[in-house]
Amino acid sequence: MEIKDVKFIKTVTKFESKISPLENDDKKAKIFFLGRSNVGKSSMINSLLWKKELAYSGAKAWKTRTINIFWVNKTHECVDFPGYWFAVGGKENQIKLRDMILDYLEWNIYSNLKVVIIIDAFVWPTSQDIEVFDYINEKWVKILIVLNKVDKTSQKELENTKSKIKVNFPQSKYILYSSKNDKYKKSAIEEIFN
Repeated sequence: MEIKDVKFIKTVTKFESKISPLENDDKKAKIFFLGRSNVGKSSMINSLLWKKELAYSGAKAWKTRTINIFWVNKTHECVDFPGYWFAVGGKENQIKLRDMILDYLEWNIYSNLKVVIIIDAFVWPTSQDIEVFDYINEKWVKILIVLNKVDKTSQKELENTKSKIKVNFPQSKYILYSSKNDKYKKSAIEEIFN
């Protein structure tokens, strides 16, 4: 697949908002990007789609505090969530954000949905990664794991991460990615958008 058109649609800041502008549109495939804070999710999305500021990327952790929706090639609705389960405003807002994300997953279970879980290539698995993966996996949703920041990972660390994935999640597909190296981009686009 070739990325020809990327259009920013909407930012959601209120927890009570219904976040999809396409509630009655089942024609577009849906892709959810999830990952814990500071995993490089925003940088990956911007790099993948050749857009510098499509997803907000900050120098500090916890910077993405909104849910951002964009279209790719007018065929895919993409939803970029904050790092799970972080929300500015303390524990109460963390719970509200978590519940809204889980509700949105539930609403879209039977649509053409793929969840892309982005993790550090050298920090796997965290308890949050396992919690999110187990929840989604129980719903029979298509899951793709992205081992991000491979440019910062030694070969030994990467092989260790791969081994843990094979042991703990033998049915899961994973790919490698680095926003610093374009050699992973073409295969990542094919896996995510097909």
